Amino acid sequence: MVFIITMMHNLNRELRDAGVGVAITAVILLSLLVIHMLFKSKPGSSPMISLHRRLEKKETETEKKTKVFDCMDSLQLVDEQFFAAVDKHFYEKHPKLKGYQLTNKTKDKKHRLEWYNIAEEILEEEAERLGKEKCY
Repeated sequence: MVFIITMMHNLNRELRDAGVGVAITAVILLSLLVIHMLFKSKPGSSPMISLHRRLEKKETETEKKTKVFDCMDSLQLVDEQFFAAVDKHFYEKHPKLKGYQLTNKTKDKKHRLEWYNIAEEILEEEAERLGKEKCY
């Protein structure tokens, strides 16, 4: 009887130890999976650069707008002329939108961001033409 109790006790300990081992293995495998996903990068690129790019905050529309207006001020550009130049380039790229005024509605967000990108390009060209430091 003592022999059976001892065998059951030993078996119980082994199963408990095996359970702990399985749990530890599962934690390690999950950790490795998370690390792999965080550092997954394209061939030839650094995992840290890839992680940094994922963590970079995209510039908001308000920040883009502020940059454009600040740059216009620093280059001393006339608002109406600058806006007309940006509109000209924008509507050349999107002739179907010609005559349509962009709104603050969500449906126009993509086009507003493109408008600001065109504005930034023109501001860079204008700064270079004036021999001034670029605003961006």
